[in-house]
Amino acid sequence: MVARLGLLIISLVCINHRSGFAQSPAFLNAVEIKRLLPEKIMNGYARGESGNAKVMKIGNLQYSMAEISYVNGRKQIKVMLFDYAAASIMYEQSVKKFKAFEPVSNDSLFIQPLQINQGNGWQVAKPVSKSAQVALGIFNRFYLTLEGTGVELEEVLQALNFVPFNRFPH
Repeated sequence: MVARLGLLIISLVCINHRSGFAQSPAFLNAVEIKRLLPEKIMNGYARGESGNAKVMKIGNLQYSMAEISYVNGRKQIKVMLFDYAAASIMYEQSVKKFKAFEPVSNDSLFIQPLQINQGNGWQVAKPVSKSAQVALGIFNRFYLTLEGTGVELEEVLQALNFVPFNRFPH
């Protein structure tokens, strides 16, 4: 009897999976994803307003996002985090552009791949306009960007060290 019950459960799981009824992993709600943003970054930077966090719905897809800015005089670093656990196609689209990038290094533009333990992406700097960006796919679920205005790439990379990756579910 127990063996039949086990087979029945396995059969139902397989049927549901093939039928598309399998549950996708839950994405973080607005409060939860906001907790993954850094509390602070380097000395001299003040955390901006309380930040923004929300759940977005596009058709059957849902995801959450949070953002916060840190300011130091005219310098600003904005951190944005998206949780695409329940919208894997959106994650794939976000990181797909990484494949199209070609490394560049000249006086006006620097584009290079970036790899960290939690994921990979690209680092971009425009020295003339003093702007820089880091974009990373994290744990095949999260998409993280750090955008710096009035800063060098090194400062944006330094801010990346303050992201609490140890709190990210994966």
